[in-house]
Amino acid sequence: MNFFIINLKKNGFTIIFMLFTLSLLLFSDTNLIAAKNGLSLFINNVFPSLFPFFIATEILYKTNFINISSKLLTKIAKPIFNIPPKATIALILGSISGYPIGAKIVCNLKKDKLITSFGAETGDKVIVAIDLDGKPHEMFNLNWDTTYDKDAKLVQDQITAVQHLAENDYIKSGKDISNPGILGTLEMLLETSNKGAIVNLGDIPRNESVEWVDWLRSYPGSGFVFTADDENCEYIKEYLAQYSIEANVVGEVTDSNSLYLTYENEEMEVFNQDKNPVFIFKK
Repeated sequence: MNFFIINLKKNGFTIIFMLFTLSLLLFSDTNLIAAKNGLSLFINNVFPSLFPFFIATEILYKTNFINISSKLLTKIAKPIFNIPPKATIALILGSISGYPIGAKIVCNLKKDKLITSFGAETGDKVIVAIDLDGKPHEMFNLNWDTTYDKDAKLVQDQITAVQHLAENDYIKSGKDISNPGILGTLEMLLETSNKGAIVNLGDIPRNESVEWVDWLRSYPGSGFVFTADDENCEYIKEYLAQYSIEANVVGEVTDSNSLYLTYENEEMEVFNQDKNPVFIFKK
């Protein structure tokens, strides 16, 4: 009896498929009529309804429509639906066209790595990657200039290197460091992912000619924050080092709603998404 139960569990799908095939043979006349009706419904109703939307959405997707829609609707879509700016095209065209257009657009966005800033997961390692070979901008001290005196090919290669990491799924989420600085940019990523993190100050790559206070507030010409699986971290560090970008694991993503900064035996809560979020629409 036990042997029969084990074999039934093991071969259950095969038995179901065999019974389904047998039913097709036994009731072939009825199935043939149903197949004709289904094919007629697809040709006369489904295909004419969906095909124009498929063509229109593909054309829009290849144009600048994504960037335009993201700029216009991000202030509405982000607080209500908690989606990144470029995902608004899926919301708009999915609402107009319905299924499966929305699902197709989401697949395109995922394939093109346009929605990676909210992919952080609990347990991911936090990586800060910065080109330390630079200097403060002459007019803006907080702008760490890594491009003006650099070879143009190296600057382009740095961008291509990050694209390589994204396209091959070495990183789960990431943002280029912008005006909020290193910690502020990380907090933006965490809020988008509804996660927190613990970061060790001493592990953040830094040019020692700049004090910590200014360094944390600076926005480098080539600087990024990533989250990644532990197994991919060494490869990321070694790969970016080839392009004059120093990367280091600085912490870990947590399931809290706070970003904590640690140094030696001290710990400080830098951001709390309920009290002082970067995005002002966060409660």
